[in-house]
Formats: sequence, structure tokens, C-alpha cells
Amino acid sequence: MKKIYLIMILFFAIASGVFAQTANIVTLTLKAKSGEAEAQNALGEAYYDGKGVTENLTEAVKWYKKAAFQENAKAQNNLGICYYYGNGVEEDRKEALKWYTRAAEQGNADAQNSLGYSYEYGEGVDKNLKEAVKWYTKAAEQGLPLAQCNLGICYEYGNGVEKNLEETIKWYTKAANQEYAKAQYLLGKAYDKGEGVAKNDSEAMKWYLKAVKNNSPEAAYYYGGMLLEGNKQKG
Repeated sequence: MKKIYLIMILFFAIASGVFAQTANIVTLTLKAKSGEAEAQNALGEAYYDGKGVTENLTEAVKWYKKAAFQENAKAQNNLGICYYYGNGVEEDRKEALKWYTRAAEQGNADAQNSLGYSYEYGEGVDKNLKEAVKWYTKAAEQGLPLAQCNLGICYEYGNGVEKNLEETIKWYTKAANQEYAKAQYLLGKAYDKGEGVAKNDSEAMKWYLKAVKNNSPEAAYYYGGMLLEGNKQKG
């Protein structure tokens, strides 16, 4: 009897959650249809992620467009992503660049980073490393860890900017402190090799381990190597 009672409680809890999600989507749809840009973007995200509704990328694009044409920066960035990957629309890197640019010019950090990437690798536009650095910097200064790491790489190799390992370490550290695995791995490697900072095995292992915990296979390789080397020296 107790088991049946628990099952009933679980059933009603799930049913209540589903009802709440459905009610939320109905409200969101009404607001979106009335022309509210934030609601249109949110509804697009719901269809894109399949939250509260069945995933429908074509429907997501439809609502992203409505909000994007109202200059909603989040929607413009989301629409750019759809065009970049061909999600719910035919892949078109030039169209992706157009929407990234519109969102980036409004200060959207994710779009600024994506725009930087487009210029760095010539996606939908001629390759321009200086322009890439410009947009990475704007996003990095807003605290976006992916952009901070990308900017650090540019400084490390002198891509679009004068090589500066101190700047590299600065930006890797900012991203690493936000738990961005790639930056943690690269920072560990910098301490491991003594590049841009004094060689420091304990700092290297600290950052490699943090990256390993964030699922970095590269960091796992180097961390394992340092452990083996330490055991050899002890032996």
C-alpha cells in the first residue's frame, strides 16, 4: 500500500510539472504572437531545445527570425547559429555572419566571439586575423571564457596581434578561473613548459587536474605523463 501511495505521489508530481511546462508554453506563445521580441526568442529556444514542446528546428528559426527582425540581439545570435550549422534552415555561412554581426554590434558577447571565429578562419568572409582579435577582445572583456581563451591563443602565436606571452597567460587564467577546460589545459601546459610564466610543476599539475575534471583528454595525457615522471624520479 505504501508503495502504491509513493507511485501516486510521483505520478502527480510529474503530471504537475508537465502541466506547468505546457501552461508556460501557452503563455509564451500568446506573448510571442502579440509581437514581444523576448517571448519570440524564448519560444524559438524552446522549440530548438525541445523544452515544453516537441523539438522543431524549423519552428525555432521562424520565431528567431521574428525576434531578430525586431533587433533582439539574442535572437540574432541564435539565428546566426542556425544558419552556421544548417539547423532548421539551409546552411549559409554568409547569412550566419550577417546575423552574428548585427548581434555583435549590439554587444552580444557570444556573437562577438562567433564573429571573431568567422574572421579567424574565413567562415563566410575573407580571413582577417586583426578583425578576429578585435571581436575576441570585445567578448573577452565582457567575461566570456571561450573568447578569453581564443584571445589568449592569438597572443600566444601572434595571430592578428603582436606575440605576447604575458597577455596569453592573463587571458588563459581568466578563462581557466571560470572552469573553461581548454584554458585550464593550456595554462597547465604553460606552467609545465615555462612559457610566459616560470616553470612550475605543481601549478602545471593543478591546472591539468582541473581540466581533467572538466573532461579534457589532452590534459589527462599530460597529467598522466607528469605522474609517471614523478614516480620514476621517486624510484
